[in-house]
Amino acid sequence: LDPEAASGSIMRKAADPGTAGAFVGITNDVTNFGTLTQTNMEYTSSTVVQSNTNNVAQNTNDNEILRIEVVMTNSCDALNATLFSLNTTGTSDPTDGITTSKIYYTGTSSTFATTTLFGSRATPNGAYIIAGSATLSEGTNYFWLTYDVPVTATSTTLLDAECTAITIDGVGQSTPTAEPYAGSRTVGITNINS
Repeated sequence: LDPEAASGSIMRKAADPGTAGAFVGITNDVTNFGTLTQTNMEYTSSTVVQSNTNNVAQNTNDNEILRIEVVMTNSCDALNATLFSLNTTGTSDPTDGITTSKIYYTGTSSTFATTTLFGSRATPNGAYIIAGSATLSEGTNYFWLTYDVPVTATSTTLLDAECTAITIDGVGQSTPTAEPYAGSRTVGITNINS
């Protein structure tokens, strides 16, 4: 988006405007005060991190799989993240270990939370997308891919993922760095006596 030209006036308030003296050094229709420009938000980069590789219990929801960082500069005319292209690469058996894949958005906070759901996809297997809308802020924006794991998940099933593209309105698709990712999470056994 191009910046829009701005115009305006400098006013001097006086008790009797008709007798207000001239501004020293300012000539009507000659003195230039410079140009006012608007710097719109721009996409800078995106990175995917696998920050949690601890075992995952059966019959649990919102298990962190990936942290997706989207870096933006400037704040005027904020843009929205609208779509994440993902796949279950690295998961040993998606039909066994994943009931739902979700993306949460925590804004510029790097602490995982399930407060703001961006979108979800039931029974992902292979390539899939999650659509939604999140208004981005200047700086690093944090998104979190999670899996819900069924009670029937086989112990030792590996859980993993890739984020292959992020779509931002006004920018289009961008490919995050750090593909593929090291590590995965493993389904453990739930203690049914607890």
